[in-house]
Amino acid sequence: MKQVSITIFISQMNEKNERAITELRNQLNEHFSDNYQLEVVNVLQMPEKALEQGIFVTPTLVRNIPEPVLKVLGDLSNMRAALTKIDLIGLGDDEVVII
Repeated sequence: MKQVSITIFISQMNEKNERAITELRNQLNEHFSDNYQLEVVNVLQMPEKALEQGIFVTPTLVRNIPEPVLKVLGDLSNMRAALTKIDLIGLGDDEVVII
């Protein structure tokens, strides 16, 4: 099974973001068991992390590993669709996908 590293960038911890993070964890657990790393970054508390990866919009979901690095910007209420866009099933070489 492949190793996966995901970062989700948010600007605040609210009910909508909590739901998105919970759904993200559920999807990652379902598809990758314990073979993933998830980092949640609040850009107001850690702006340097956002700048390092060129994040200027929240929420943003970033697939760091496997390469290439892929990003999904905007509404993450449909986490399954967001994870599909950054395949985790190999959709292509898009660098940024807006859903």
